[in-house]
Amino acid sequence: MKSLHVFSDLATTIRIVNDETAESARRFSEYLADEIRAEMGRKKVSNRELAKRISALGESRSEPTISRLLRSSQRMTVEDAWLFAEALGVDLRLLMRRAGERREQEGGAAYPAIMESWVAPDDEDADGKH
Repeated sequence: MKSLHVFSDLATTIRIVNDETAESARRFSEYLADEIRAEMGRKKVSNRELAKRISALGESRSEPTISRLLRSSQRMTVEDAWLFAEALGVDLRLLMRRAGERREQEGGAAYPAIMESWVAPDDEDADGKH
């Protein structure tokens, strides 16, 4: 029965890792929402204006949905984050790096491990320019 015990321990470990990853991703999403709101503030873009810009991209997000996503009371998808970045005219990776830097300053890991490769700078500088 040792193999059953090992399998049980492995399943528990996987569940714990998945729970920690999910929690880490949720916290990172909150920091990302903060960065999107900050970018909206810098560019003086309201939820209504953001909804219009998203519509111009051929997508649809209502003002109430945008509000819930940016308050983290509704789960933000990668597509949502990408739409917000596109509508604001900023590279999503830049917003993610800013969120990671802020999270790191406050004592957390910069990014959930699963996101490391998504936000790694390539041949662009921190402003998203070549």
